[in-house]
Amino acid sequence: MITDIAGRAFFLIDVIFVGLLAVSLMFGAVWWTRRRNPAIKRAEIEAVRDLYGKAPDQPTAASPEGPKQD
Repeated sequence: MITDIAGRAFFLIDVIFVGLLAVSLMFGAVWWTRRRNPAIKRAEIEAVRDLYGKAPDQPTAASPEGPKQD
């Protein structure tokens, strides 16, 4: 009789902890993405455009010749 209650209690506690973990991970992911500085986000977008927005024969900031000088 006690083992039936213990099994159900363990299952209930396990489900609650997994649910709390999932909710906390989702909250943390949303919190992390919203706290980013807009200036950093713009710099990342510009860096991606510099790297992938040009033809392959033009040097980029990641080329071995060195950083691009404007």
